[in-house]
Amino acid sequence: MKANKNPKSKQDKIRVYYDAACPVCRKDRKIYDALAGKDAVEWCDITGNDQQLIAQGIAPKEALIKLHVQNGEGVITNDIEAYVLLFSNIWWLKPLAWLLNIHWVKEISRSLYRKWVLRRLTKDGRLKP
Repeated sequence: MKANKNPKSKQDKIRVYYDAACPVCRKDRKIYDALAGKDAVEWCDITGNDQQLIAQGIAPKEALIKLHVQNGEGVITNDIEAYVLLFSNIWWLKPLAWLLNIHWVKEISRSLYRKWVLRRLTKDGRLKP
């Protein structure tokens, strides 16, 4: 699995498993790098890397449907909780992370995000309806 190397220590950096085949996902990565700094995150493309995902305990289909983030201690978080972790790493996005942690906001966000992802993957022929 290709990952960008960076000088941050393993303790400090987080690893994001993302879909580099998705144009929106690539754009989001560029935005996050611009906000947090290129060395803040180790980006790992999930496309075609099923065995590496399985070795990390991530089901490849789940990796397509939900964002997965591994913190500095090696704990993997997914779905909206993964976005909370990412937003928490940028000081001025911490209020957004707090907002996403409110139960009803989290559940609405989860539902909308899931619908968008499933529609995108089905449209692209990467997920059977």
